Amino acid sequence: MTAENDRSGSRAIPLPKRQIAAGFVAPVIGRKARKDVEGYFGFALIRKGDVISDVTYDRAQQMGRLYELIAATEAD
Repeated sequence: MTAENDRSGSRAIPLPKRQIAAGFVAPVIGRKARKDVEGYFGFALIRKGDVISDVTYDRAQQMGRLYELIAATEAD
């Protein structure tokens, strides 16, 4: 591709397409975990004090541990 064909002046990196159900945003993303949540084989999905990210939320949903993740963000 030559500079004549590339009118933007920089190469754009395509973003992965993510499906979002009718504008739904997980309310726990960005919150801090108040306790550890275990994943498979006793390994921690998230540790106390860590901030919940999109990746952690998706992983918890795939593991069937979403309820525990949400419960870990609520006050005792």
